[in-house]
Amino acid sequence: MLESTFILTAVLILLPPIIAVVLKRSAVDRCLKDFHRFHATMELKDGRKVWGTLNVATTGLEFNYRSPHLDSQGHTETSFILYENEYPQAQAFIRYHSQLTPEDRRGRDLAFNRVYRTPFWQRTKRTLRNYLNTLKDAIVKIFDFSLGQMKARSQVLATQSAQISALGKEVIGYAGSSYDPILERLIGCRVVLEITRDGKTYDEYVGVLKEYSATFVEVLDIQYPALNGVGGLIEKADIIAPRAHSFIRHRAGEAEALVPELEAADR
Repeated sequence: MLESTFILTAVLILLPPIIAVVLKRSAVDRCLKDFHRFHATMELKDGRKVWGTLNVATTGLEFNYRSPHLDSQGHTETSFILYENEYPQAQAFIRYHSQLTPEDRRGRDLAFNRVYRTPFWQRTKRTLRNYLNTLKDAIVKIFDFSLGQMKARSQVLATQSAQISALGKEVIGYAGSSYDPILERLIGCRVVLEITRDGKTYDEYVGVLKEYSATFVEVLDIQYPALNGVGGLIEKADIIAPRAHSFIRHRAGEAEALVPELEAADR
């Protein structure tokens, strides 16, 4: 009995931090992950634009330039780094289709098609993740109750219970993610993305909702101002926008499908 209690105590002390480290190393934002290793452009709130091959990590992201850039201070730069705590500085991340290589275009198109024909294992994974988020509070309570019952059997466990409880909640937090029942129903649908520019004005873009997270929302196949911004040119692109100043405001309909309704209304 003593030996089994010791083993259980050791497992409860060691397992949560190990799982937390593994999950943290792979806890990359779901939206940003879709742009990983693609050529993309970042618009900052201060008006600057940065573009290059985007590499996303758990602590931030890096744009690797296609060619070295000579800074105004006289030094050469080959990349731009934005840390996770600086994400609020970003206005939007844009992936222009015209900037993609043929190989990247095929990868992007494959991901786009999966919005409509998601493999069974991915649908199952998403369903389980959503259930986990819905039941997260209940799971935490069950974990705390079980931990309280076992504290009486082990003095070591009693002294480490606060740390184990915190680590357990951290593991559950990493395993789950933001769940929005409204956005969940709109994945794969045409929507209207509203982006606030200066707290007063906003722009709207119509595209297909691909993904969302607690921080970002991702919409594909929008019409967006060209990178050089000359002559009001518009290009087809995909966009990731921070949810702090962007909203899925409407479900969009196909333009041709609205014509009969308008004609009927006129009659």
